[in-house]
Amino acid sequence: MIFTARCRRSIGALAFSLLWVLAGGATVEPHLMPTPVIFKDERLDFAPALAAGLRSTRLSVFYATTRAPAGEGQPGHYINDAGDGMTLGVAAVRLGAPGWTWEDLVASNRTSTVEQARPGAVERVANFGKAREDGELGDAERRYMAAIDAQLARANNKELVLYVHRYRVTFDEVSVQMGSFAHFLGHGWAG
Repeated sequence: MIFTARCRRSIGALAFSLLWVLAGGATVEPHLMPTPVIFKDERLDFAPALAAGLRSTRLSVFYATTRAPAGEGQPGHYINDAGDGMTLGVAAVRLGAPGWTWEDLVASNRTSTVEQARPGAVERVANFGKAREDGELGDAERRYMAAIDAQLARANNKELVLYVHRYRVTFDEVSVQMGSFAHFLGHGWAG
């Protein structure tokens, strides 16, 4: 069989597109982590241990990233390319579908499966600025630490959880996963 140059280019473009998708070039929708088994047991109710003001499908996830911000029209808030320095900020994360209540989220904990991922999203980010490269505390670092301190002041659990993600994940994916951890750890900490 003889292929024309145009046909070979079309086959090459198709093969490249398929490899791009298989290699992770496709957009991944952020989703909640699967529910840990202990949270599926209806005899156990962890909600009373969480302050009523923290029973929400929306929470804050603090971040420090060296990723470049997403440009106009690009999906997500940061891309996987290196940015200029380290940006400090807080992501407003929604757990569940738009419109879900706390009760909807807790009910979904009982029925979630790995095969049926529950949605989540980073609704917005607020940047405190760039961290100084000289190791001194600047305005961005002070505002970042003050926001974390304020979060800890509202929490019963005065712990800070750090999560270092693997590569080949998007910023929004990692932020929603961290929000999932916060949900199962009781929102009672800063992450």
